[in-house]
Amino acid sequence: KTYVRKDWEAETRRINRSRLRRAVRDTGSNSFGVIALEVWTLSEDRTRLVRPDGGWWRSPYYDEDGGHLERLENDSLRDYVKARPLAPGVGLAGNLWLEEDESYNAHRLAADPSLSELHWRSLQPIADDPDQAPDPRLPVFLKAGIGLAAGVPFNVRGFRGIVIYFARSGTHPKTLMGEHSYNALFLRSSADHIGAVCALAEPMRKVVVTKKTCLYKTLRRIVIKLEIALAFKQSATIGALKRTTSEQKNSTRPKDDRPSISRAQSSRWKHKPFKTIQTKMKDRILSGCVCVKSAIVQRSTMLAKKARATSVAPPPSLPVPETAFVFIGSFLSLLLIQAFVLLISEYCGYTFKILSPLGALMASQYVLTAAPASQPRNTLYGNAIGGITSLIITMIPTSVLPKIIRVALATSAAVALQAKLGVIHPPGIGFAITLASGKHTWIDVPILLGGSVLAILSGTFILNINEKRQYPIYWAFGNLPSALEAKIYRQRSSIQSTRTRNFHDDSDSDSDSLPSFCENGPPTIPQDSAAIDKDKKTQNGDSTDRTADSQTSLGTEQV
Repeated sequence: KTYVRKDWEAETRRINRSRLRRAVRDTGSNSFGVIALEVWTLSEDRTRLVRPDGGWWRSPYYDEDGGHLERLENDSLRDYVKARPLAPGVGLAGNLWLEEDESYNAHRLAADPSLSELHWRSLQPIADDPDQAPDPRLPVFLKAGIGLAAGVPFNVRGFRGIVIYFARSGTHPKTLMGEHSYNALFLRSSADHIGAVCALAEPMRKVVVTKKTCLYKTLRRIVIKLEIALAFKQSATIGALKRTTSEQKNSTRPKDDRPSISRAQSSRWKHKPFKTIQTKMKDRILSGCVCVKSAIVQRSTMLAKKARATSVAPPPSLPVPETAFVFIGSFLSLLLIQAFVLLISEYCGYTFKILSPLGALMASQYVLTAAPASQPRNTLYGNAIGGITSLIITMIPTSVLPKIIRVALATSAAVALQAKLGVIHPPGIGFAITLASGKHTWIDVPILLGGSVLAILSGTFILNINEKRQYPIYWAFGNLPSALEAKIYRQRSSIQSTRTRNFHDDSDSDSDSLPSFCENGPPTIPQDSAAIDKDKKTQNGDSTDRTADSQTSLGTEQV
Protein backbone atom coordinates (compact mmCIF):
# COMPACT_ATOMS: atom_id res chain seq x y z
CA LYS A 1 0.00 0.00 0.00
CA THR A 2 1.11 3.52 -0.71
CA TYR A 3 1.44 5.85 2.23
CA VAL A 4 -0.63 8.94 1.50
CA ARG A 5 0.80 12.13 2.98
CA LYS A 6 -1.84 14.38 4.61
CA ASP A 7 -1.92 18.14 4.82
CA TRP A 8 -0.41 18.37 8.30
CA GLU A 9 0.01 22.13 8.30
CA ALA A 10 -3.67 22.70 7.52
CA GLU A 11 -4.65 20.32 10.30
CA THR A 12 -2.36 22.12 12.75
CA ARG A 13 -3.76 25.49 11.75
CA ARG A 14 -7.28 24.21 12.34
CA ILE A 15 -6.32 22.99 15.83
CA ASN A 16 -4.63 26.28 16.72
CA ARG A 17 -7.60 28.26 15.40
CA SER A 18 -10.07 26.27 17.51
CA ARG A 19 -7.85 26.60 20.59
CA LEU A 20 -7.58 30.38 20.16
CA ARG A 21 -11.32 30.73 19.61
CA ARG A 22 -12.00 28.77 22.79
CA ALA A 23 -9.63 30.97 24.83
CA VAL A 24 -11.10 34.18 23.39
CA ARG A 25 -14.67 32.95 23.95
CA ASP A 26 -13.97 32.01 27.57
CA THR A 27 -12.42 35.41 28.24
CA GLY A 28 -15.28 37.38 26.70
CA SER A 29 -18.11 35.33 28.21
CA ASN A 30 -16.67 35.44 31.75
CA SER A 31 -15.66 39.12 31.78
CA PHE A 32 -17.78 42.04 32.96
CA GLY A 33 -18.84 44.79 30.55
CA VAL A 34 -16.84 43.51 27.55
CA ILE A 35 -19.00 43.09 24.45
CA ALA A 36 -16.24 42.29 21.95
CA LEU A 37 -12.51 41.61 21.81
CA GLU A 38 -9.84 40.92 19.21
CA VAL A 39 -6.24 39.74 19.22
CA TRP A 40 -3.33 41.21 17.26
CA THR A 41 0.14 39.66 17.10
CA LEU A 42 3.44 41.13 15.96
CA SER A 43 4.85 39.54 12.83
CA GLU A 44 8.18 37.74 12.76
CA ASP A 45 9.95 40.62 10.99
CA ARG A 46 8.60 43.07 13.65
CA THR A 47 7.02 45.34 11.05
CA ARG A 48 3.28 44.53 11.13
CA LEU A 49 0.45 43.76 13.54
CA VAL A 50 -1.58 40.83 12.23
CA ARG A 51 -4.89 39.47 13.52
CA PRO A 52 -4.67 35.65 13.62
CA ASP A 53 -7.49 33.30 12.63
CA GLY A 54 -9.95 33.03 15.48
CA GLY A 55 -8.79 36.28 17.10
CA TRP A 56 -12.23 37.96 17.11
CA TRP A 57 -15.19 37.47 19.48
CA ARG A 58 -18.49 39.25 19.93
CA SER A 59 -21.04 38.73 22.68
CA PRO A 60 -24.12 36.87 21.35
CA TYR A 61 -26.30 38.85 23.77
CA TYR A 62 -25.32 42.26 22.40
CA ASP A 63 -28.12 43.71 20.30
CA GLU A 64 -27.12 46.50 17.95
CA ASP A 65 -29.32 48.22 15.41
CA GLY A 66 -28.36 48.04 11.78
CA GLY A 67 -26.13 44.97 11.89
CA HIS A 68 -22.96 47.00 11.54
CA LEU A 69 -20.73 44.41 13.20
CA GLU A 70 -21.68 41.96 10.44
CA ARG A 71 -19.46 44.04 8.17
CA LEU A 72 -16.48 42.96 10.29
CA GLU A 73 -17.43 39.26 10.41
CA ASN A 74 -19.22 38.22 7.20
CA ASP A 75 -16.84 38.30 4.24
CA SER A 76 -19.68 37.61 1.80
CA LEU A 77 -21.08 41.11 2.23
CA ARG A 78 -20.31 43.76 -0.36
CA ASP A 79 -19.26 46.31 2.26
CA TYR A 80 -17.16 43.83 4.25
CA VAL A 81 -14.26 45.52 6.10
CA LYS A 82 -11.30 43.19 6.42
CA ALA A 83 -8.87 43.36 9.32
CA ARG A 84 -5.73 44.05 7.31
CA PRO A 85 -2.20 44.02 8.77
CA LEU A 86 -1.29 47.32 10.42
CA ALA A 87 1.99 49.08 10.97
CA PRO A 88 2.76 50.06 14.60
CA GLY A 89 1.12 53.41 15.25
CA VAL A 90 -1.51 53.03 12.49
CA GLY A 91 -5.15 52.27 13.24
CA LEU A 92 -6.70 51.45 16.59
CA ALA A 93 -4.49 48.43 17.29
CA GLY A 94 -1.32 50.33 16.30
CA ASN A 95 -2.16 53.31 18.55
CA LEU A 96 -2.96 51.14 21.57
CA TRP A 97 0.19 49.12 20.87
CA LEU A 98 2.33 52.27 21.15
CA GLU A 99 0.56 53.66 24.23
CA GLU A 100 0.68 50.63 26.50
CA ASP A 101 3.81 50.14 28.63
CA GLU A 102 4.55 46.48 29.39
CA SER A 103 7.30 47.03 31.97
CA TYR A 104 5.30 49.53 34.01
CA ASN A 105 2.18 47.35 34.13
CA ALA A 106 4.23 44.29 34.98
CA HIS A 107 5.88 46.16 37.84
CA ARG A 108 2.56 47.38 39.22
CA LEU A 109 1.02 43.92 38.99
CA ALA A 110 4.01 42.32 40.70
CA ALA A 111 3.79 44.83 43.57
CA ASP A 112 0.02 44.64 44.06
CA PRO A 113 -2.33 42.71 41.76
CA SER A 114 -5.29 44.87 42.84
CA LEU A 115 -3.77 47.86 41.00
CA SER A 116 -4.13 46.29 37.55
CA GLU A 117 -5.98 49.27 36.09
CA LEU A 118 -6.91 49.42 32.42
CA HIS A 119 -6.65 52.57 30.31
CA TRP A 120 -9.99 52.76 28.52
CA ARG A 121 -9.76 55.01 25.48
CA SER A 122 -12.67 56.73 23.77
CA LEU A 123 -12.87 55.82 20.08
CA GLN A 124 -14.49 59.06 18.95
CA PRO A 125 -11.40 61.32 19.50
CA ILE A 126 -9.21 58.77 17.72
CA ALA A 127 -11.57 58.68 14.74
CA ASP A 128 -11.83 62.50 14.62
CA ASP A 129 -8.10 63.14 15.01
CA PRO A 130 -6.79 64.43 11.63
CA ASP A 131 -3.23 63.62 12.67
CA GLN A 132 -4.07 59.90 12.66
CA ALA A 133 -4.16 57.72 9.57
CA PRO A 134 -7.79 56.86 8.64
CA ASP A 135 -8.94 53.47 9.90
CA PRO A 136 -12.03 52.10 8.06
CA ARG A 137 -12.97 49.89 11.01
CA LEU A 138 -13.37 52.72 13.55
CA PRO A 139 -16.59 54.17 12.02
CA VAL A 140 -18.08 50.67 12.04
CA PHE A 141 -17.40 50.32 15.78
CA LEU A 142 -18.90 53.74 16.49
CA LYS A 143 -22.05 53.01 14.46
CA ALA A 144 -22.47 49.72 16.34
CA GLY A 145 -22.50 51.54 19.69
CA ILE A 146 -18.96 50.57 20.75
CA GLY A 147 -17.23 53.65 22.12
CA LEU A 148 -14.53 52.41 24.54
CA ALA A 149 -11.46 50.27 23.95
CA ALA A 150 -8.61 49.10 26.17
CA GLY A 151 -5.43 47.39 25.00
CA VAL A 152 -3.49 44.87 27.09
CA PRO A 153 -0.11 43.84 25.60
CA PHE A 154 1.48 40.45 26.17
CA ASN A 155 5.01 39.13 25.77
CA VAL A 156 5.45 35.35 25.97
CA ARG A 157 9.10 34.35 25.46
CA GLY A 158 9.57 37.07 22.86
CA PHE A 159 6.23 36.47 21.11
CA ARG A 160 4.47 39.83 21.41
CA GLY A 161 1.00 41.12 20.69
CA ILE A 162 -1.99 42.93 22.15
CA VAL A 163 -5.55 42.04 23.17
CA ILE A 164 -8.14 44.80 22.65
CA TYR A 165 -11.33 44.82 24.74
CA PHE A 166 -14.38 46.79 23.59
CA ALA A 167 -17.24 48.23 25.69
CA ARG A 168 -20.36 50.34 25.16
CA SER A 169 -20.17 54.07 24.61
CA GLY A 170 -21.90 55.20 27.80
CA THR A 171 -20.10 52.87 30.21
CA HIS A 172 -17.99 54.48 32.92
CA PRO A 173 -14.40 53.17 33.09
CA LYS A 174 -14.64 52.66 36.87
CA THR A 175 -17.60 50.35 36.33
CA LEU A 176 -15.51 48.21 34.00
CA MET A 177 -12.80 47.86 36.64
CA GLY A 178 -15.12 45.78 38.83
CA GLU A 179 -15.12 45.42 42.59
CA HIS A 180 -11.58 45.66 43.98
CA SER A 181 -10.32 45.72 40.35
CA TYR A 182 -11.00 42.01 39.98
CA ASN A 183 -12.40 42.43 36.48
CA ALA A 184 -9.30 44.34 35.34
CA LEU A 185 -7.03 41.69 36.86
CA PHE A 186 -9.03 38.98 35.06
CA LEU A 187 -8.69 40.79 31.72
CA ARG A 188 -4.92 41.19 32.12
CA SER A 189 -4.46 37.55 33.13
CA SER A 190 -6.66 36.45 30.23
CA ALA A 191 -4.49 38.49 27.86
CA ASP A 192 -1.44 36.55 29.06
CA HIS A 193 -3.33 33.28 28.55
CA ILE A 194 -4.38 34.27 25.02
CA GLY A 195 -0.80 35.32 24.29
CA ALA A 196 0.45 31.92 25.45
CA VAL A 197 -2.04 30.20 23.13
CA CYS A 198 -0.87 32.33 20.18
CA ALA A 199 2.79 31.76 21.04
CA LEU A 200 2.22 28.00 21.07
CA ALA A 201 0.85 27.92 17.52
CA GLU A 202 4.06 28.26 15.51
CA PRO A 203 6.24 25.89 17.62
CA MET A 204 3.43 23.34 17.58
CA ARG A 205 3.17 23.54 13.79
CA LYS A 206 6.91 23.02 13.37
CA VAL A 207 6.99 20.12 15.84
CA VAL A 208 4.03 18.34 14.23
CA VAL A 209 5.45 18.75 10.72
CA THR A 210 8.90 17.54 11.81
CA LYS A 211 7.45 14.58 13.70
CA LYS A 212 5.22 13.42 10.87
CA THR A 213 7.94 14.01 8.29
CA CYS A 214 10.27 11.69 10.23
CA LEU A 215 7.48 9.11 10.47
CA TYR A 216 6.84 9.41 6.74
CA LYS A 217 10.54 8.91 5.92
CA THR A 218 10.75 5.90 8.24
CA LEU A 219 7.74 4.26 6.64
CA ARG A 220 9.16 4.93 3.20
CA ARG A 221 12.41 3.20 4.12
CA ILE A 222 10.50 0.22 5.50
CA VAL A 223 8.43 -0.08 2.33
CA ILE A 224 11.53 0.08 0.12
CA LYS A 225 13.31 -2.60 2.15
CA LEU A 226 10.29 -4.88 2.04
CA GLU A 227 10.00 -4.49 -1.72
CA ILE A 228 13.68 -5.36 -2.18
CA ALA A 229 13.40 -8.39 0.10
CA LEU A 230 10.36 -9.73 -1.74
CA ALA A 231 11.96 -9.25 -5.16
CA PHE A 232 14.48 -12.05 -4.56
CA LYS A 233 14.23 -15.44 -3.10
CA GLN A 234 14.44 -15.33 0.61
CA SER A 235 16.93 -18.17 1.06
CA ALA A 236 19.46 -17.05 -1.54
CA THR A 237 19.13 -13.43 -0.58
CA ILE A 238 19.59 -14.08 3.11
CA GLY A 239 22.59 -16.36 2.56
CA ALA A 240 24.22 -13.90 0.21
CA LEU A 241 23.62 -11.08 2.59
CA LYS A 242 25.13 -13.06 5.46
CA ARG A 243 28.28 -13.91 3.51
CA THR A 244 28.77 -10.43 2.19
CA THR A 245 28.23 -8.84 5.58
CA SER A 246 30.68 -11.24 7.28
CA GLU A 247 33.33 -10.58 4.63
CA GLN A 248 32.83 -6.86 4.90
CA LYS A 249 33.18 -6.98 8.65
CA ASN A 250 36.42 -8.94 8.44
CA SER A 251 37.89 -6.76 5.73
CA THR A 252 36.86 -3.45 7.15
CA ARG A 253 37.56 -4.25 10.78
CA PRO A 254 39.50 -1.34 12.21
CA LYS A 255 42.94 -2.02 13.54
CA ASP A 256 44.09 -1.07 16.98
CA ASP A 257 44.60 2.67 16.66
CA ARG A 258 45.91 3.08 20.15
CA PRO A 259 49.26 4.79 19.87
CA SER A 260 52.40 3.12 21.08
CA ILE A 261 54.89 4.84 23.33
CA SER A 262 57.14 5.91 20.43
CA ARG A 263 54.13 7.07 18.44
CA ALA A 264 52.76 9.06 21.35
CA GLN A 265 56.07 10.81 21.65
CA SER A 266 56.05 11.88 18.04
CA SER A 267 55.24 15.44 17.04
CA ARG A 268 51.92 14.42 15.44
CA TRP A 269 50.45 13.14 18.71
CA LYS A 270 52.26 15.73 20.73
CA HIS A 271 50.43 18.69 19.17
CA LYS A 272 47.02 17.01 18.74
CA PRO A 273 45.39 18.77 21.79
CA PHE A 274 46.55 22.17 20.52
CA LYS A 275 45.09 21.44 17.09
CA THR A 276 41.79 20.48 18.74
CA ILE A 277 41.70 23.78 20.65
CA GLN A 278 42.49 25.71 17.47
CA THR A 279 39.71 23.89 15.62
CA LYS A 280 37.20 24.69 18.39
CA MET A 281 38.21 28.34 18.41
CA LYS A 282 37.84 28.54 14.64
CA ASP A 283 34.40 26.92 14.85
CA ARG A 284 33.29 29.40 17.52
CA ILE A 285 34.59 32.36 15.55
CA LEU A 286 32.88 31.13 12.40
CA SER A 287 29.58 30.52 14.24
CA GLY A 288 29.80 34.03 15.75
CA CYS A 289 30.39 35.53 12.32
CA VAL A 290 27.42 33.59 10.95
CA CYS A 291 25.20 34.88 13.79
CA VAL A 292 26.33 38.47 13.21
CA LYS A 293 25.79 38.11 9.47
CA SER A 294 22.28 36.71 9.95
CA ALA A 295 21.42 39.53 12.38
CA ILE A 296 22.68 42.15 9.92
CA VAL A 297 20.70 40.57 7.09
CA GLN A 298 17.55 40.41 9.24
CA ARG A 299 17.86 44.05 10.32
CA SER A 300 18.60 45.18 6.76
CA THR A 301 15.56 43.33 5.45
CA MET A 302 13.38 44.85 8.17
CA LEU A 303 14.75 48.32 7.39
CA ALA A 304 14.10 47.89 3.68
CA LYS A 305 10.53 46.75 4.30
CA LYS A 306 9.80 49.66 6.63
CA ALA A 307 11.42 52.17 4.27
CA ARG A 308 8.98 51.17 1.52
CA ALA A 309 6.18 52.52 3.81
CA THR A 310 2.65 51.17 3.87
CA SER A 311 -0.39 51.46 1.65
CA VAL A 312 -2.25 53.62 4.18
CA ALA A 313 -3.74 56.75 2.62
CA PRO A 314 -2.67 60.14 4.03
CA PRO A 315 -5.17 62.10 6.15
CA PRO A 316 -7.71 64.17 4.20
CA SER A 317 -7.55 67.95 3.91
CA LEU A 318 -9.84 70.25 5.90
CA PRO A 319 -12.97 71.69 4.29
CA VAL A 320 -13.07 75.38 3.45
CA PRO A 321 -15.22 76.41 6.47
CA GLU A 322 -12.91 74.56 8.87
CA THR A 323 -9.87 76.16 7.23
CA ALA A 324 -11.40 79.61 7.67
CA PHE A 325 -12.16 78.81 11.31
CA VAL A 326 -8.52 77.74 11.87
CA PHE A 327 -7.27 80.98 10.32
CA ILE A 328 -9.54 83.25 12.40
CA GLY A 329 -8.92 81.39 15.66
CA SER A 330 -5.13 81.34 15.37
CA PHE A 331 -5.13 85.01 14.28
CA LEU A 332 -7.11 86.13 17.34
CA SER A 333 -4.99 84.04 19.73
CA LEU A 334 -1.73 85.43 18.32
CA LEU A 335 -3.06 89.00 18.64
CA LEU A 336 -3.72 88.39 22.32
CA ILE A 337 -0.26 86.87 22.84
CA GLN A 338 1.44 89.78 21.02
CA ALA A 339 -0.40 92.26 23.25
CA PHE A 340 0.81 90.35 26.31
CA VAL A 341 4.44 90.44 25.10
CA LEU A 342 4.27 94.17 24.33
CA LEU A 343 2.80 94.84 27.77
CA ILE A 344 5.71 93.06 29.42
CA SER A 345 8.27 94.92 27.32
CA GLU A 346 6.74 98.30 28.23
CA TYR A 347 6.40 97.77 31.97
CA CYS A 348 9.41 95.52 32.62
CA GLY A 349 11.82 96.79 29.98
CA TYR A 350 12.58 93.27 28.72
CA THR A 351 12.07 92.28 25.10
CA PHE A 352 10.88 88.73 24.60
CA LYS A 353 11.93 87.45 21.17
CA ILE A 354 11.15 83.73 21.36
CA LEU A 355 7.72 83.49 19.72
CA SER A 356 8.31 80.40 17.56
CA PRO A 357 7.04 77.89 20.18
CA LEU A 358 3.80 79.86 20.51
CA GLY A 359 3.33 79.81 16.71
CA ALA A 360 3.82 76.05 16.71
CA LEU A 361 1.29 75.82 19.55
CA MET A 362 -1.32 77.49 17.33
CA ALA A 363 -0.93 74.73 14.72
CA SER A 364 -1.29 72.07 17.43
CA GLN A 365 -4.36 73.64 18.98
CA TYR A 366 -6.36 74.54 15.91
CA VAL A 367 -5.42 71.66 13.58
CA LEU A 368 -4.47 68.77 15.91
CA THR A 369 -7.07 69.62 18.53
CA ALA A 370 -7.57 66.08 19.89
CA ALA A 371 -3.88 65.15 19.90
CA PRO A 372 -2.33 64.62 23.37
CA ALA A 373 0.51 67.03 22.53
CA SER A 374 -2.01 69.88 22.18
CA GLN A 375 -3.63 69.48 25.60
CA PRO A 376 -2.96 72.04 28.40
CA ARG A 377 -1.10 69.54 30.57
CA ASN A 378 1.42 68.69 27.87
CA THR A 379 1.70 72.35 26.82
CA LEU A 380 2.67 73.77 30.22
CA TYR A 381 4.70 70.83 31.47
CA GLY A 382 6.49 70.37 28.12
CA ASN A 383 7.47 74.06 27.84
CA ALA A 384 8.65 74.13 31.45
CA ILE A 385 10.77 70.99 31.03
CA GLY A 386 12.32 72.24 27.78
CA GLY A 387 13.21 75.68 29.18
CA ILE A 388 14.55 74.55 32.55
CA THR A 389 16.60 71.69 31.07
CA SER A 390 18.23 73.95 28.48
CA LEU A 391 19.08 76.73 30.94
CA ILE A 392 20.63 74.26 33.38
CA ILE A 393 22.85 72.82 30.64
CA THR A 394 23.82 76.30 29.36
CA MET A 395 25.30 77.04 32.80
CA ILE A 396 28.22 74.79 31.81
CA PRO A 397 30.93 77.05 30.28
CA THR A 398 31.78 76.65 26.62
CA SER A 399 35.39 75.82 27.51
CA VAL A 400 34.14 72.59 29.07
CA LEU A 401 31.18 71.91 26.78
CA PRO A 402 31.30 73.32 23.24
CA LYS A 403 28.25 75.02 21.85
CA ILE A 404 27.53 72.37 19.23
CA ILE A 405 27.48 69.65 21.89
CA ARG A 406 25.52 71.84 24.31
CA VAL A 407 22.68 72.39 21.83
CA ALA A 408 22.42 68.69 20.98
CA LEU A 409 22.65 67.64 24.64
CA ALA A 410 20.01 70.12 25.86
CA THR A 411 17.55 69.21 23.12
CA SER A 412 17.96 65.45 23.50
CA ALA A 413 17.68 65.70 27.30
CA ALA A 414 14.42 67.66 26.95
CA VAL A 415 13.05 65.07 24.51
CA ALA A 416 13.98 62.20 26.84
CA LEU A 417 12.47 63.88 29.94
CA GLN A 418 9.22 64.68 28.16
CA ALA A 419 8.95 61.13 26.88
CA LYS A 420 9.70 59.63 30.29
CA LEU A 421 7.17 61.83 32.10
CA GLY A 422 4.53 61.40 29.40
CA VAL A 423 4.17 65.11 28.50
CA ILE A 424 5.39 65.24 24.89
CA HIS A 425 5.07 68.76 23.42
CA PRO A 426 7.05 69.48 20.21
CA PRO A 427 6.96 73.33 20.61
CA GLY A 428 8.67 72.84 23.97
CA ILE A 429 11.53 71.07 22.18
CA GLY A 430 11.84 74.07 19.84
CA PHE A 431 11.96 76.33 22.90
CA ALA A 432 14.76 74.18 24.36
CA ILE A 433 16.94 74.36 21.24
CA THR A 434 16.40 78.14 21.02
CA LEU A 435 17.51 78.70 24.63
CA ALA A 436 20.52 76.42 24.23
CA SER A 437 21.74 78.13 21.05
CA GLY A 438 21.76 81.74 22.30
CA LYS A 439 22.20 83.96 25.34
CA HIS A 440 18.95 83.89 27.26
CA THR A 441 17.91 84.25 30.90
CA TRP A 442 15.53 82.55 33.29
CA ILE A 443 12.86 85.20 32.74
CA ASP A 444 12.13 83.75 29.29
CA VAL A 445 10.58 80.64 30.85
CA PRO A 446 7.78 82.36 32.86
CA ILE A 447 7.02 84.70 29.92
CA LEU A 448 6.58 81.72 27.60
CA LEU A 449 4.44 79.94 30.18
CA GLY A 450 2.29 83.07 30.50
CA GLY A 451 1.84 83.17 26.73
CA SER A 452 0.95 79.45 26.78
CA VAL A 453 -1.71 80.11 29.43
CA LEU A 454 -3.22 82.85 27.25
CA ALA A 455 -3.17 80.50 24.25
CA ILE A 456 -4.93 77.80 26.29
CA LEU A 457 -7.61 80.18 27.56
CA SER A 458 -8.26 81.71 24.14
CA GLY A 459 -8.30 78.26 22.52
CA THR A 460 -10.76 77.00 25.13
CA PHE A 461 -13.13 79.85 24.27
CA ILE A 462 -12.73 79.88 20.47
CA LEU A 463 -12.50 76.15 19.73
CA ASN A 464 -15.56 75.22 21.79
CA ILE A 465 -17.69 77.57 19.69
CA ASN A 466 -17.33 75.09 16.85
CA GLU A 467 -19.72 72.14 17.17
CA LYS A 468 -17.23 69.70 15.65
CA ARG A 469 -14.40 70.48 18.07
CA GLN A 470 -13.74 70.26 21.77
CA TYR A 471 -10.79 71.69 23.62
CA PRO A 472 -9.35 70.56 25.93
CA ILE A 473 -9.99 66.85 25.89
CA TYR A 474 -8.61 66.65 29.44
CA TRP A 475 -6.90 68.92 31.98
CA ALA A 476 -5.37 66.31 34.33
CA PHE A 477 -2.87 68.66 35.99
CA GLY A 478 -3.22 66.75 39.25
CA ASN A 479 -2.34 63.39 37.71
CA LEU A 480 1.31 62.60 38.29
CA PRO A 481 3.35 61.14 35.43
CA SER A 482 3.68 57.39 35.37
CA ALA A 483 7.31 57.33 36.55
CA LEU A 484 6.67 59.57 39.57
CA GLU A 485 3.48 57.69 40.44
CA ALA A 486 5.32 54.35 40.41
CA LYS A 487 8.11 55.76 42.61
CA ILE A 488 5.66 57.21 45.15
CA TYR A 489 3.76 53.93 45.19
CA ARG A 490 6.93 51.96 45.94
CA GLN A 491 7.86 54.32 48.79
CA ARG A 492 4.38 54.11 50.30
CA SER A 493 4.40 50.33 50.08
CA SER A 494 7.78 50.09 51.83
CA ILE A 495 6.67 52.49 54.60
CA GLN A 496 3.42 50.59 55.12
CA SER A 497 5.21 47.23 55.29
CA THR A 498 7.70 48.65 57.81
CA ARG A 499 4.90 49.97 60.01
CA THR A 500 3.06 46.66 59.87
CA ARG A 501 6.19 44.76 60.85
CA ASN A 502 6.89 47.13 63.75
CA PHE A 503 3.28 46.82 64.94
CA HIS A 504 3.52 43.01 65.02
CA ASP A 505 6.81 43.21 66.91
CA ASP A 506 5.28 45.56 69.51
CA SER A 507 2.23 43.35 69.91
CA ASP A 508 4.45 40.28 70.46
CA SER A 509 6.49 42.11 73.10
CA ASP A 510 3.34 43.32 74.87
CA SER A 511 1.84 39.84 74.93
CA ASP A 512 4.81 38.61 77.02
CA SER A 513 4.02 41.12 79.81
CA LEU A 514 0.32 40.23 80.18
CA PRO A 515 -0.87 38.92 83.57
CA SER A 516 -1.85 35.31 83.98
CA PHE A 517 -5.57 35.94 83.86
CA CYS A 518 -5.22 37.77 80.45
CA GLU A 519 -3.08 35.26 78.61
CA ASN A 520 -6.09 33.60 77.00
CA GLY A 521 -7.67 36.91 75.93
CA PRO A 522 -9.62 39.72 77.61
CA PRO A 523 -11.72 38.94 80.68
CA THR A 524 -15.31 37.96 79.96
CA ILE A 525 -18.18 40.03 81.34
CA PRO A 526 -21.38 38.25 82.36
CA GLN A 527 -24.54 39.17 80.54
CA ASP A 528 -26.58 40.18 83.64
CA SER A 529 -23.83 42.34 85.12
CA ALA A 530 -26.22 44.81 86.75
CA ALA A 531 -27.91 42.12 88.86
CA ILE A 532 -24.58 40.65 89.90
CA ASP A 533 -23.28 44.09 90.95
CA LYS A 534 -26.43 44.69 92.95
CA ASP A 535 -26.03 41.38 94.80
CA LYS A 536 -22.39 42.19 95.53
CA LYS A 537 -23.33 45.58 96.96
CA THR A 538 -25.93 44.09 99.19
CA GLN A 539 -23.65 41.30 100.44
CA ASN A 540 -20.21 42.90 100.68
CA GLY A 541 -20.94 46.63 100.76
CA ASP A 542 -19.68 49.54 98.78
CA SER A 543 -16.04 49.01 99.72
CA THR A 544 -15.94 45.57 98.18
CA ASP A 545 -17.60 46.95 95.03
CA ARG A 546 -14.97 49.68 94.66
CA THR A 547 -12.19 47.12 95.07
CA ALA A 548 -13.65 44.97 92.28
CA ASP A 549 -14.04 47.98 90.01
CA SER A 550 -10.42 49.01 90.54
CA GLN A 551 -9.19 45.47 89.74
CA THR A 552 -11.30 45.37 86.59
CA SER A 553 -9.97 48.74 85.39
CA LEU A 554 -6.40 47.63 86.13
CA GLY A 555 -6.87 44.49 84.04
CA THR A 556 -8.40 46.48 81.19
CA GLU A 557 -5.45 48.92 81.11
CA GLN A 558 -2.99 46.04 81.02
CA VAL A 559 -4.90 44.40 78.15
